[in-house]
Amino acid sequence: MHAFDVLGDPIRRRILELLTSGETTSGLLTEAVRAEFGVTQPAVSQHLRVLRDTGFANVRPEGTRRLYTIRGERMAEVDEWVQRFRPFWEKRPDGLVSPHPPQDRERHRTTRDTRASDMTDHQRTQRTLEATTLRGAPARAVVLRREFPEPISGVWDACTSSERLGRWVGPVSGDFTVGGRYQLEGNAGGIVEVCEKPNRLRVTWEFDDAFSVVEVHLSETDLDRTAFELAHVCAAVDDDHWITYGPGAAGVGWDIMLIALEHHLGTGTADFDGAAWTASAQGRASIAAASSGWARAHIADGAPADVARTAGERTRAFYTGDDGS
Repeated sequence: MHAFDVLGDPIRRRILELLTSGETTSGLLTEAVRAEFGVTQPAVSQHLRVLRDTGFANVRPEGTRRLYTIRGERMAEVDEWVQRFRPFWEKRPDGLVSPHPPQDRERHRTTRDTRASDMTDHQRTQRTLEATTLRGAPARAVVLRREFPEPISGVWDACTSSERLGRWVGPVSGDFTVGGRYQLEGNAGGIVEVCEKPNRLRVTWEFDDAFSVVEVHLSETDLDRTAFELAHVCAAVDDDHWITYGPGAAGVGWDIMLIALEHHLGTGTADFDGAAWTASAQGRASIAAASSGWARAHIADGAPADVARTAGERTRAFYTGDDGS
C-alpha cells in the first residue's frame, strides 16, 4: 500500500500523531481515538493492524499489554516525496517566505485549533538526561526541548510575568528580577538567579526540604517561532523517589506544564483544566507516551532497560491513576 493511501485516513494519521510522543499501549490509543472519532474498538484495531502491516508502526508485547511505536522508514519515504516541494515554501529571492500570504499570517496563527483534546498535535518534545553538578555535587538534569509557533518576546513574557504565569502554571507571587524571591501557590518557591531577557531564566526550585534548580533557554528559530529548552537539575539520583519513578517523576510534570503553556500561548486564556485533561483519554495517552519517552531517556543515560521501563510504568500509573490494562 502506498504511504499516502495509509496516511489518507484521518484515524491512522491521528494514531501516528499520538505516537510521536513515544511508546503507547494499544488500550490508551484505542480509548483516545474512540473518544475523538466515535468509532468502535474493532475499527481502531483494524487501523492499528494496517499501520503494522504497512510498516508505519511497531508493536511489542509486555505482559498482557501491546505497546506501539512509530517506524521511521516509511515516514522517511513520505519526507523524501515532500522534499521536492520544499522550494515552494522556503525563502526564495523573490521574497516568498510562507505558504500563507502576509495578510493571512495573523489570521492563520490565531485560528489554530487549541482545544485541550488536541494538545498533543503540537507536542514535539525531545527528552534527555544530562550529567551536571549542583552545589558542587554530581547531579542529573531532566531536559525538555521543543519549539513553539510564537515570537520569542511572547514566550519570554509568558515565562516571567506573574500575571501570565498564573494562567498556565498557577498563582505566583514575588518578582522575577535577579535576587528576587517568588512563590508558586501550593508548589515550589525560590530565588531568581539569572534573568537575561529574552533568552535565559534560572531559578532555584525549593519545595519542603528538597532543593533543585530550573533553567529555561529561549532562542528565535524563524519568523514567529521560538526554541524552548527547560532543564530541571536534581542532585539526588539515588534516593528512593528516583529509584521508584526515574526521571519521569519530574519530567512528566513538566510535559504537562508545556501542554498548558502551548494552550495559553495559543489562546491567551487560563481555561486549560489540567485535572480534567489528565483524566481524559487524550491526557492519559499523552502521559503514557511521555512516561515511555522518559524511560527511553533513562536507558540512553545508562539505566538497565527493565529498571527504566518499570520506573516509567510507575510514573504513568501515578499520574493517570490506572494500570493501563
